[in-house]
Amino acid sequence: MDHKRKILYSFWESLPPLKIITQPEEEIYAHKARLHIIQILRRGILEQEHDVTRRRALNAREILKLLKQKLVDTLEDDSKKEGVRDDSKAISLQSLYFHLQKLEEAGLIQTVTILKEGRHNTAYYGRTARIYLHTTPKKNEAKITQAFKAISEFTSINNPNFEQVKMEGLLKKFLLFEDQRRERISAWLTQYESLIIENDIDLSSLFKFLELIDTINPDNITLFQELIELLSLESLP
Repeated sequence: MDHKRKILYSFWESLPPLKIITQPEEEIYAHKARLHIIQILRRGILEQEHDVTRRRALNAREILKLLKQKLVDTLEDDSKKEGVRDDSKAISLQSLYFHLQKLEEAGLIQTVTILKEGRHNTAYYGRTARIYLHTTPKKNEAKITQAFKAISEFTSINNPNFEQVKMEGLLKKFLLFEDQRRERISAWLTQYESLIIENDIDLSSLFKFLELIDTINPDNITLFQELIELLSLESLP
């Protein structure tokens, strides 16, 4: 096997284990084909090269074949729903290149190498990290800040002696905790990345569950207890 073709197998090990994507998921995956492409490039295909080897750098035609099959399988799963469109027939090689370009612009895929195959140069695509963590810290921070602002306004009316500086301090603590939570979850995902990838775990559901579990973190509970006491919420039904 020549050096360029070896990259198709070796590049995966050189990828960072985890990459945080801050562009909203609904923008990246505006078409469901893009999410399937990302999953296909994580799963790869098995090949008989010396020993059984998983190749996670695929060319456009290989991706298109697997994508069409994935869309057919999805259609069969949704067969009981009315008005479900068969997207497998709408996906062409040309439209696939459009989706690949969008994923490349979002930083999720890259051209691993270009091989001379027959008379043509063939590009092989792969991911830019083994696991993607989709989160929008700026958007989350804005929501939290707005929520604190609203409760501060209410508390100031309800209690004229209320000290705004206390609420500002709690907001800073809350935002810091959110940053630390993201770091904790990232570290956990990195620790178990091989298990997650090998078993094709649904990362979106896993991340949401980890966020939910982390709400009972002792530091988080202490912070909420401060808010409860400050706002006199002990008697809340």
